[in-house]
Amino acid sequence: MEKIDVFLLIGQSNARGVGNPKESEIPNENCFEYLKNGEIINMTTTLESSEGDGTIAPAFSNRWNKLTGNKVCFIHEAKDGSRIKNWNHDANQFLNDAIDKFNKGIEKISKNYEIVNKYVIWIQGESDAKYGSDIIYYKENLKSIANRLKYECNIDKMFVSLTGYWLGHKDYLIRTRRIAAAQEAACNECDILCVGSKRAMTYHEEKLVIDDVHYSQEGLNILGKDLSNNIFKYQSIKEDLQIEDTINLEKINNKYS
Repeated sequence: MEKIDVFLLIGQSNARGVGNPKESEIPNENCFEYLKNGEIINMTTTLESSEGDGTIAPAFSNRWNKLTGNKVCFIHEAKDGSRIKNWNHDANQFLNDAIDKFNKGIEKISKNYEIVNKYVIWIQGESDAKYGSDIIYYKENLKSIANRLKYECNIDKMFVSLTGYWLGHKDYLIRTRRIAAAQEAACNECDILCVGSKRAMTYHEEKLVIDDVHYSQEGLNILGKDLSNNIFKYQSIKEDLQIEDTINLEKINNKYS
């Protein structure tokens, strides 16, 4: 059987993707997506939950296939504007839907391919930063999500793309620093979690956003490749990554003080 790696992509709007699919990479013939109706299809420039918009998936998958030689399948279950409490704590329980879809996908994919790795990509945090979620609450919930995915889906690792930030009030930047620190702390404390990218923190300065918070398609393409490179590096050394900080949040906070 041919080898394949499966990635569950979850989080809020930048995980959902709001890019322009016309500016997306074109997925090659080794890139697939599992749909809620049970089909496995050739990946396109959009994903099932992206509502016709572009995502990180094509750029990520093309790079991953080149690095590993394995086929790639994405399972997508992201929720616009979601805070961490919506995933594993309040009445929404978005994680339940993601777990159900992932496990059904694994069952179907395993009939046709040898699954080598089962990874999760988490792109989220801007809403929690904007609305001032408690950082200890955030950290513990992120660890809880990772533990549930390990226990209920037997994932190999969950990779966190550190939050970007929301333009506006100076407090947003202060809160972003705190949420990013909570994400890093969760990764340090939980062996299921690993920082996968810090790239998005520079996107406003690089003009890789389309509004106050959402990544452009160029930004999504860059993030997809960065995540792919870093996850491949983790897979090669089987140690948590030491990724260099891309932005000095202290400097930004002082600028807006």
